[in-house]
Amino acid sequence: MMNIEAMLGPSLNKIENVVKPKSIEVSGQIWDKTSALKRLRGKEDRLKRLVHMMLDNIPATWGELEEAIVEEHLESARHAAHSIKGVAGNLSGINLMNTMHICEQACVEENLDLVNRILPECKRQYSLLIQELTQYLDT
Repeated sequence: MMNIEAMLGPSLNKIENVVKPKSIEVSGQIWDKTSALKRLRGKEDRLKRLVHMMLDNIPATWGELEEAIVEEHLESARHAAHSIKGVAGNLSGINLMNTMHICEQACVEENLDLVNRILPECKRQYSLLIQELTQYLDT
């Protein structure tokens, strides 16, 4: 388990005036399928449809995030980070949701340094979740 606070150190403490996630630990569990199914009242067909929708749509949002960060347009980056965080949360991708929350709040605080420092971990968690969801659909 990795603690994002330890990884980012003082930069994370610069985020003020915003609610931090309940936990900013990155755990070993990439996707909590049980929670996702519970949220959908056990209907696996709905879960598969949502996963398909996520896999179809989120790459474009991820591209918008990266482009906005390169262009230093933090409001657009915040919007994309918020969208990715919401999708991850709806599918119980907790690690991605937590890292995207930090990215979103860093954008709100106009802390480009923190955005650039958290982005590699966001990208790693994004890739891991995509891989896990793709494997789920392949089974």
